Amino acid sequence: MKQFRTLLIALSFVFGTVAISNAQDSKVAHINTQELIETMPAYKAAMSQLEKLESTYRADIDDLLKEAQSKNQRYQQEAVNQTEDENAKRAQELQQDQQKIMQFQQNAQKELQKKESELLRPV
Repeated sequence: MKQFRTLLIALSFVFGTVAISNAQDSKVAHINTQELIETMPAYKAAMSQLEKLESTYRADIDDLLKEAQSKNQRYQQEAVNQTEDENAKRAQELQQDQQKIMQFQQNAQKELQKKESELLRPV
């Protein structure tokens, strides 16, 4: 029984040392998947399309803002010659324009996110 116990201890020591030496020989690699994805041609093409769409939306928003600003300036200059009711209507109209611009911005953001997930899904 004592010999069996000694043999068992010796075998477990041998197998333990072999397992430790094998573990030391194994190598672990790390890869930055984001960097890998960004170098893919499909990703670059998708990002190019998104940037074009974003610049289109940005130009549209800028046009809407310029239009609203010029209308606001015109209404302020004409406010002295208008009735109170007319000025109130114009103020309400400016507020509606501002809400439309905000709504357009939100819709543009949603569309960009939707398009991004659509284009990057295959990547």
